Amino acid sequence: MAHSIIALGSNLVGRWGTPREALREAVRQLARRGVGPVAISNAYETPPFGPGRQAPYVNAALKVTTARSPQALLMLVKRLERLAGRRGGRRWGPRPLDIDIIDHKGRVARLQGKSVGMRPMALDLPHAGVRGRAFVLRPLRDVAPRWRHPVTREGVGRLLARNRADDRKIVPLGPL
Repeated sequence: MAHSIIALGSNLVGRWGTPREALREAVRQLARRGVGPVAISNAYETPPFGPGRQAPYVNAALKVTTARSPQALLMLVKRLERLAGRRGGRRWGPRPLDIDIIDHKGRVARLQGKSVGMRPMALDLPHAGVRGRAFVLRPLRDVAPRWRHPVTREGVGRLLARNRADDRKIVPLGPL
């Protein structure tokens, strides 16, 4: 079975506790539902992404195995975000849990999923923003140091080097 990469982030206390506790619980919840972690990155404190003032994030990444389709995995991660206390809000706003599918078995696609609430879901594979986000690339390098972007074929190290200024703002916190 090929591997998938999932990014986790949180900067609010929610139903599952502090940001770090929420990430740990997300890993447990995924594993209970057949999305087994093969590797778990260290946790990192990262500056918030996007406009507005908000607390720093705790970010991590997982390398997982799953038999789920990308759409089924998307439905699962959105359900887990809601269970952790996430509700609608502004784009890139604070949240108790954010789970993104970065890569699903090297697949390249734009997929539509069933709607959750008022918004239909779309999934870009690989994740559309991965190349410019050090807060995703740094933990991704922990779990998949030889990962290559499925479209550009650039390695995670090269992508991270391009984001050097943002990478310098990331604080390692140790094991998740």
